[in-house]
Amino acid sequence: MNVELRHKLLIRQLRRHFGSLADVPASLAPLLEAVEAAYGDADHDRAMMEHSLETVSRELADRLERMRTAIGERDEVQQAMSLLEATLEASSDAVMVLDLEGNEVRSNQQLRRLWKLAAVSGDMLDAIPVRVRIAAQVELGPRFRDWVHSGHTERPLREVEELRTHDGRVIEWHSSPQYLGDTIVGWVWSFRDISARMLLEDQLRQSQKMEAIGKLAGGVAHDFNNLLTVIEGNAELLAGDPSMPPDALGLLEEIASATKRAAQLTNHLLAFSRKQTLRSTVFDLAETVNELVPMLRRLVGAGTALHVHATPSFVAADRMQLDQVLLNLVINARDATAGSGSISIRCRELQLEHPRDAVQGDRVTPGRYTVLSVQDTGAGIPMDLQKRVFEPFFTTKATGEGTGLGLSMVYGLVRQSGGFVSLDSTPGQGTSIEILLPAHAAPASAATATATATAVIAPAAVMAVPAANRTVLVVDDEDSVRRLVSAVLRRHGFSIIEAANGREALTALAERYDVDLVISDVLMPELGGRELAKQLQRDRPEMPVLFISGYTNQELANEGGSLDADATFLAKPFSSQQLMGAVSTLLH
Repeated sequence: MNVELRHKLLIRQLRRHFGSLADVPASLAPLLEAVEAAYGDADHDRAMMEHSLETVSRELADRLERMRTAIGERDEVQQAMSLLEATLEASSDAVMVLDLEGNEVRSNQQLRRLWKLAAVSGDMLDAIPVRVRIAAQVELGPRFRDWVHSGHTERPLREVEELRTHDGRVIEWHSSPQYLGDTIVGWVWSFRDISARMLLEDQLRQSQKMEAIGKLAGGVAHDFNNLLTVIEGNAELLAGDPSMPPDALGLLEEIASATKRAAQLTNHLLAFSRKQTLRSTVFDLAETVNELVPMLRRLVGAGTALHVHATPSFVAADRMQLDQVLLNLVINARDATAGSGSISIRCRELQLEHPRDAVQGDRVTPGRYTVLSVQDTGAGIPMDLQKRVFEPFFTTKATGEGTGLGLSMVYGLVRQSGGFVSLDSTPGQGTSIEILLPAHAAPASAATATATATAVIAPAAVMAVPAANRTVLVVDDEDSVRRLVSAVLRRHGFSIIEAANGREALTALAERYDVDLVISDVLMPELGGRELAKQLQRDRPEMPVLFISGYTNQELANEGGSLDADATFLAKPFSSQQLMGAVSTLLH
């Protein structure tokens, strides 16, 4: 057989049946050629099919990879969107994204909470743009109004404005453009409630203002005390002159009276600035209130009802000063009621569980307090004035009817005693003022007075020690005060040595050994009274020293001139009688 066979499958089958290709009958040649051709065609078709399948497979694999990539990108986008959503929800700010037409694209729940939008429902309300629903709640600022109603007008890239809502909140509004590449595609609005921050800032400013006024008041009071000492002392010297005509004595009495009133004014300033010398005692505040009731009833008059309810409540404070606090509060309440209505005074203990606000930006801490309250049914205090009524020299009374120091003195004394003042007033309904002082345990005995660090000399009417042959060294950098003290002592028979500061005093003492007493100002240039006393303690430990100063104990401590607990101290202004009483005590 001469047929050329190439297909291996056909050759294997022929060999299987005929043993070899040579044994294949020639008559099968046409059939074998047809079969060979058919096998060839099948191989070609299969090759084509395999090629097609391979091409399709590659395309399917490519599409599958693209699908996987797209799914991955979609997942990343979804994750990014979820992260963005979580970020928006985690923000403490209320955030809203708007398109260029002002329609809401996205917002967080804080926006709903801040603007109370969650409760809004209904097709008509839901159709109102969120920005318009927000705008309805605020006293529209000019820029925010433009944003809400501007439509497609040109707007600045960034805006910041404080919005005040009808319910009294202060909302800070920020607007920033949203970019896609270099194109603005929308706007991002963020809102933050800054009401608490504004309140704290206002309280801080008020506290700083009051501190500055207090420092000024304390400084003025110190200088004024020196002047009052000179005025009062010289008036007393003139009044004691036998040659003084009777009509001049009347004028001197007027000077002395005016000086005392000026000293009271100074004390009020010191009380406000919390620099007054206090003598703290543990006592029952209710007992003090009840003792003052007869005086208070006469004070308020017959037309005003006075109700008093006081339960035992102990405090550690200056009893006389608290009497003055109560008197000032009742006087203000009487004036507010204008001779009619009622005044209620209560004294009780209170366990305060949570902090609460007090006047002048103070914050009352939790604890146990003794509360003294004075409530009236008067005209009340307008809201815009309530922040100022405790400032010195501020008064709502007509000119000449008040100094404006009553409530400022109350505030200063209470704060210096570790307490707080609370005010609650409604115009047309009355005013309630509460004094909160730290509650104290009842004393074991009546002798519980705890005096301040330095001793204050009480007046003495008689000079008990002979002045003959006694020498006093007077040390003060104020010439007028030094001359006055020297003149008073000379009139009582003392020999006087004067020095303008501690160094001059030491020089004088080095030359004189007959000095019986040193009277020294505390704060002086070059060498102060405290340093002078320390030097004397080393060199002449038996030498008595009387300290005088227009500064209070607290001011002396702040200036580095604090005195020992057993030091003898006389506060300016002082009278000649008080000076001689102190001298008598030290030289006895």
